[in-house]
Amino acid sequence: MDTYRPKKTLVTCHRNADFDALCSLFSMSFFYPDAQIVYPGSQEKIVQAFVHEVIDPLFNYVNPKDIDFEGIERLVVVDTSHTSRLTHIQPLLDRAGFKHDVEEEQENQELEVIIYDHHPQTNIKASGGRIEIVGSTCTLICEELQRNNRNIPGEALCLLGLGLYSDTGAFTYNSVTTREAQALSWLLTQGFEPDFVTAYVNKQINKEQLFALNDLVESAQFYDVAGIKFILASSKFEECLYDIASLTPLFLEIYPCDVLFMVAAMDGKVQVVARSKDYSVDVGQIMALLGGGGHAYAAAATVKDKSMHEVLTFIESQITLFSHKDKTVRRLMSAPVMGVDENDCIEHAADLMTRYGFKAVPIWNEQTKRCAGILDYQTSAKAVKHGLGKYSVTQFMNRNIRCATLETDLQTLLDIIIEDKQRLVPIVDCTPLNEEEEIAEETLRDLSVIGVVTRTDLVTLFLDEQNTSATKKKAHRLAKRNVQRILRLRTPKECVKALEIVGQLADEMGVSVYVVGGFVRDLIMDREKWRWPNMDIDLVVEGDGIVFAYYLAELLGGRVREHKEFMTAIVLFPSSRLLDKNDFQFDHEEQELRIDVATARLEYYQSPAVLPTVELSSIRMDLTRRDFTINAMAIKLNTSSFGELEDYFDGQGDIKQKTIRILHALSFVDDPTRALRAIRFEQRYDFKISMQCERLIRNAVALQLIQKLDGKRILAELEIILQEESVLECILRMQDFNLLEEIHSSLSLSHANDVDFVTEAYRVLDWYDMLYLAEKIDNLLFFLLVMSKGVSTGEFKGLLERLCLSSVQVEKYLFIRSQLIGVQPKVEAWFEKKRPMSSLHLLLKNVAMEAILYMVVRLEKEHGEELKRQLSYYIYQVRHEKIDITGNDILRLGVEQGAKVGEILQKVLLAKIDGIIAGYDEEIVYAEGLINKIII
Repeated sequence: MDTYRPKKTLVTCHRNADFDALCSLFSMSFFYPDAQIVYPGSQEKIVQAFVHEVIDPLFNYVNPKDIDFEGIERLVVVDTSHTSRLTHIQPLLDRAGFKHDVEEEQENQELEVIIYDHHPQTNIKASGGRIEIVGSTCTLICEELQRNNRNIPGEALCLLGLGLYSDTGAFTYNSVTTREAQALSWLLTQGFEPDFVTAYVNKQINKEQLFALNDLVESAQFYDVAGIKFILASSKFEECLYDIASLTPLFLEIYPCDVLFMVAAMDGKVQVVARSKDYSVDVGQIMALLGGGGHAYAAAATVKDKSMHEVLTFIESQITLFSHKDKTVRRLMSAPVMGVDENDCIEHAADLMTRYGFKAVPIWNEQTKRCAGILDYQTSAKAVKHGLGKYSVTQFMNRNIRCATLETDLQTLLDIIIEDKQRLVPIVDCTPLNEEEEIAEETLRDLSVIGVVTRTDLVTLFLDEQNTSATKKKAHRLAKRNVQRILRLRTPKECVKALEIVGQLADEMGVSVYVVGGFVRDLIMDREKWRWPNMDIDLVVEGDGIVFAYYLAELLGGRVREHKEFMTAIVLFPSSRLLDKNDFQFDHEEQELRIDVATARLEYYQSPAVLPTVELSSIRMDLTRRDFTINAMAIKLNTSSFGELEDYFDGQGDIKQKTIRILHALSFVDDPTRALRAIRFEQRYDFKISMQCERLIRNAVALQLIQKLDGKRILAELEIILQEESVLECILRMQDFNLLEEIHSSLSLSHANDVDFVTEAYRVLDWYDMLYLAEKIDNLLFFLLVMSKGVSTGEFKGLLERLCLSSVQVEKYLFIRSQLIGVQPKVEAWFEKKRPMSSLHLLLKNVAMEAILYMVVRLEKEHGEELKRQLSYYIYQVRHEKIDITGNDILRLGVEQGAKVGEILQKVLLAKIDGIIAGYDEEIVYAEGLINKIII
């Protein structure tokens, strides 16, 4: 006779357990007394305290790391029915065949699965238990106990009562149903005493929580969407604050609203808590998109793979989506669609995108409008740059794409464009199919494309305030942290000493002083190329900056150059003043260092594109006049707050997101040169100009504000750009925005071959730079020669005058260009007649290197690689060829002092260039032969 053996059972709940999950879990011990109870832990301090005070003395349980999975026949899960929240039992899920990334229900025949859960999200098919939408999982367990007429001990009553009270907000949440009231009534008849839950439900907050609540309240952003009041609050915490959810009731007392999102960045992750009182806003679904879960009215998520900025942007996009829930793909779609045939080359696709300003194009299957893939502009431009322009577009297009239909919702479009990073979404015509059936992705790609929705279309929808009912009020919050540690870690002690001297002087003078701008940006970025003493130290003084500069110069043994009009000064001082006596080096190379000092000021522009008017102000107002958020940060240097970072505009977030963002919409109207700086920073740091910033640059171009700029200001920005490693990318990006033509019509790259020419020219310049020759290049001259290919001398002169070059510089550049125009046909004739290399040297020895490099590119286009090869050989070898004999040797051979000596040396050099002679002895013999001919 077989003996009865109970099934080996494992009981657990979801990770980061709340009271409902915890109390449901241990209540299961009365159903399954021999089960292995697995408690996966909690981040809420009040739950942790309850486990320590109540659970540990009364119950046996195991931690996830100690689970015995061997022989488990029954799995009981409470307060969740989704595998994504059960990763602590992943080995058991894997063995049972459940996959956490599959959304549909999954069934396994070998493992009995029992689930008690009140959440709507599920992907496990249970063979027993109850999954019903009520206010608490404890409600379902109470009903099960009542149905089975089971007597339970007092500790179980306390657990179930606590779970009921906590998950219903003491019966105040909208999620409460009559079933919770009936469950509580039954518990009371069984002897439950509500006093037990008071210590855990009506708890007081501690000092850290109070400070956190204050930060969240100050950061609140208010949205009004069709009468529904949303609040988005966020803060960054240096220390981990586990029970952020406990602050929601207090927050809602201060700011009552219909929907609340609280976002907290801490300990390398982002915690999100959401509450909704409006049935039309399901926060559970929104949190599920972040990898969390919950109910329509209360949900949460812990996000580890996104920054706080990304999470906030996501939530804002969800609010915007709600405000545009009536929008359809049909209203957003652009049609008809321009694309490229799969048999076309990269060069053709790049030309099409350049001509029409597209960021990407669909690639058509041959002779159809079916989308085979997508090619983006950046990829095509790089391919062309590397000489791959003749290759087929199929070699570089993205084949792993998703399509959409006219019925696709905005959330799906957002997922494709943002999450999948697909620049455009082809919209296909699915009318021939049965619309009631779900259409597979492969099927969609076989249908004809009738339109596209681009990233720009979605962003425009989100930014267009006239077309959205979502209005937002933002309370600017000061993002503060102390960066003293990284300041000392990432900068040499000489730099730190200079800043400490500044801080001490500020204390003595009773003013606040900050280091600002690029220094702070580069410190936060920890740039490898940021090295002392090439660190621009720019100070801002909340007081008289010029007076401060004189006192600082006295301390450092330096001198001052002041600019009273702009209330600025430069302190110049010897580098040895920053060396300690113990560190003084006898081989120290003395340098003159500089510190720029400015008075905290407010600049305003009386008209576009002119220099600003300056007034005294504070550090905050001073930072608002900066160009971009990444440059609008300051570090306080006063001793008591040394290293305190002032970041009013989330420059740190934009650095993390690699985004160039302006501070206000009139930034490019006030100073159009910021458009050039935006491009320079974008390319230097491999960042991306924000969509709003890009739109406003194009607006500035359309308003012809660049044309109103003084040429000297344009020249100053150009000269900085031309020193950048990414100069070619900057030039092409300026062309994208039509900035070159706005500066002067001669600079326009209106044709694809112009772009190719400039690209090849800078490739040649890179080659020359790698030769490390003594003859240095005038970057501005080279740029102007290359960009003005084909323009008349008069137009070229007009370009030089537009940039306000000095008369000496204008005369020099015009002469070099005339040299170029005159010598180029002679070089072509030299090549065609196959003359010796010495003849080329005679043609080019007095021609500027910038002009020769220009000819390398220009003549290659017309005469091919061989001429380019010979010119290259001339540049790196022939032009610098020297002979071993000197004038003294010629004099010793009997030639009198005079012009004949130089003529003989010249002919010896030409013979060496042509390979006729080599070495001192052969040069002497050859010179003697020349002398004999002269004497004869």
